[in-house]
Amino acid sequence: MEAYDTTGHLLRQFQSRGFGPLEIRMVGSVQCAFNGKDFYIYDLFESKTLQYSLAAVLKDTACKPTLLASYKDPHPLAGTFDKVYITPYGFIANSRKGKGRFVTFGNDGLNPVYYGQYPAKVDTSLTDDENKKLYGGEIAISPDSTHFAIATYNAGILGLYHLTDHGLDSIWSDNMFLPSHLERVDVGNGAHVVFTSNSLVGYCDIAATNNFVYAIYSGKKLRKSNYAYSNIVHISSWDGQKRYKLLLDKEIDRLTVTPDNSALYGITKTVGGAPQVLVFNIKNLLK
Repeated sequence: MEAYDTTGHLLRQFQSRGFGPLEIRMVGSVQCAFNGKDFYIYDLFESKTLQYSLAAVLKDTACKPTLLASYKDPHPLAGTFDKVYITPYGFIANSRKGKGRFVTFGNDGLNPVYYGQYPAKVDTSLTDDENKKLYGGEIAISPDSTHFAIATYNAGILGLYHLTDHGLDSIWSDNMFLPSHLERVDVGNGAHVVFTSNSLVGYCDIAATNNFVYAIYSGKKLRKSNYAYSNIVHISSWDGQKRYKLLLDKEIDRLTVTPDNSALYGITKTVGGAPQVLVFNIKNLLK
């Protein structure tokens, strides 16, 4: 993990990689806490969420997180999601179950509620399991925890929802295209994928403020070496009534936005391949 200041300069690196209870093997998702003082990291390989103090990270590279939650067996939802986010009402995660694209649940994992239907199969030869794997995506929650959005990697699908203590209500969705140019490709050890080099990439990342949702849109084919980078950012108000397309002068693959919608931060690569944080002034662009 790396920490940067608001001008894009690297402050420090922190967090060790490993199998220990407070170490991380693979970052699945990162989320700022609603109190503005903490943040969470979900470990994809170890199925756990660690909680960090933002102040401690900025002051001490040896800061230690605390274990917030573990989703390993005997947790009822063990192995069923890639990303987990915290809400005032519990947890929300993308789902690998055919019951829905994402799921809300309490700390005990009991009584999960699934949302977001999978689109009909674009290829009737696909199994149900193959079809649901086509629709992985990135999740964003508004800072006031009243709204939720999901952007799809391998399809041009963006969905906006109202988040309450009773669950999720769909507000608006945009479906630009579904997965295309599918073919089973053997990748060894009995595993396979159903995308090809001509398959299109949808959204690379998503961020949210209390007013708008920001999503990096690729639209490139997988055969392009920079398919995960784009200078196109689709912006929508939470009710879907205001929509914009922002064209940046640099391609990025990750983004975040200040709460007042005045600055957009993106990660790009230098000529040598090193990550670089860029700051874009978007003040007064959105009305």
